[in-house]
Amino acid sequence: MRFLLTQTPEASDAVTHSGLFHSDEVMATAILSHCGIRTVSRVSSVPQDLSANTVVYDIGGGRYDHHMVGGNGARENGIPYSSCGLLWRDYGYRTCQDITGMESADDLEAVWNAVDSSLIQPIDAWDNGISEANEVGLSKLISDFNPTWDSGEDIDTAFLRAVAFADTVLTNRIRAVGSAVKANGLVLQCLHKTEGPILVLPRFLPWQKALRSSGADGGEILFVVFPAFRGGYQCQCVPSEENPRTPKHPLPVSWRGQSQETLRMISGVPTAIFCHPGGFLCGAESREDAIRMAEIAMKEE
Repeated sequence: MRFLLTQTPEASDAVTHSGLFHSDEVMATAILSHCGIRTVSRVSSVPQDLSANTVVYDIGGGRYDHHMVGGNGARENGIPYSSCGLLWRDYGYRTCQDITGMESADDLEAVWNAVDSSLIQPIDAWDNGISEANEVGLSKLISDFNPTWDSGEDIDTAFLRAVAFADTVLTNRIRAVGSAVKANGLVLQCLHKTEGPILVLPRFLPWQKALRSSGADGGEILFVVFPAFRGGYQCQCVPSEENPRTPKHPLPVSWRGQSQETLRMISGVPTAIFCHPGGFLCGAESREDAIRMAEIAMKEE
């Protein structure tokens, strides 16, 4: 845990409301914990003598509250801000940088936007009553950390457990998105060096989004070759624009589902390992033979 709950709001870095908690201020607390906030107080009302640097959220009617008449703004898509979205707007970039270590402003913006749409906006929507109240999503799972009437658990202890859970979700989401953004750049670098319909990657990378963003999936790239986790190399067909489950150029029917011995005999590729029955993925022991399988497949209609 990167912060402590205190009973002295005047000496705290941040203040939020006491009592039952919701996903918005819980996730907001997780966000702030990555931005230098080390002490948080939960109060029933905001003290008058707080420092101007104290972050007050989900209470008090200020910059990071949304309980006033008319709320506190909304996105262009119409989703109103909760305390989570309001803090993400101002502290999200620092949080993304703290978790990913990224320096590129463009990469950080891409991560911020992806996390906002996939994680933060649903919390804002749920807290503002746009999502169904009985929907068992992240917001409901966080709310379930509140003590039940018969548990006897201290509510601040439950709040800390909820924040720890929310921080795990937040960290995992940012790391996953950040990894995808990094992969996108590496795939595009390889793509720019590629001539012909076979893209060869130096390691496994999520490549489909990069091809879509570059327009290459609608162009000449038909196969992507990369090292396999289990050893050897895989050759994967690029999906068609119309149907992501349909390859632009499928592997030969005669290869599909065959044993290794039969596949090597039929294909003429000495280190061929397998061909998926769906005709979209095959593999070989060597990089050269994986490329060769793509080349042979292109010659067959």
